[in-house]
Amino acid sequence: TALARAAQRLAAGNDPLLSPQFDAMAAHPFLVGGSASFDTDFISALKGRAVAKMGAEGVQVIAIRDRTGQGFGLALKVQDGSDRPRAQVALEVLQAFDLIASEELQLLAEYDVPVYTTRVGSPVGTLVTGRL
Repeated sequence: TALARAAQRLAAGNDPLLSPQFDAMAAHPFLVGGSASFDTDFISALKGRAVAKMGAEGVQVIAIRDRTGQGFGLALKVQDGSDRPRAQVALEVLQAFDLIASEELQLLAEYDVPVYTTRVGSPVGTLVTGRL
């Protein structure tokens, strides 16, 4: 709960200590998550409207502004600590609350329904959640 509240404050845009942090993360997504990262790709896809940061043991935090500019916070924890469903569940929650547009979701398709492959790149399956 505390993480979600902090993310909401980060997204609200009216805190003089947190607003520069949001702006810096939104302007430099690669510095948040590096290459081949949900955080980097998410921030880039939402073009300054949201920031994301993964944590240890399956934690994901998202600070997002809706189309009117109101700030929302999302914090989730995958119970078994796995990173595998973290991004997919976050996207599903954002969809359920109408906080992500279909165009933005299309840019993040690889995380919405990820395809898992062998070490040589052959597809072996997908992870499907029970849609909210």
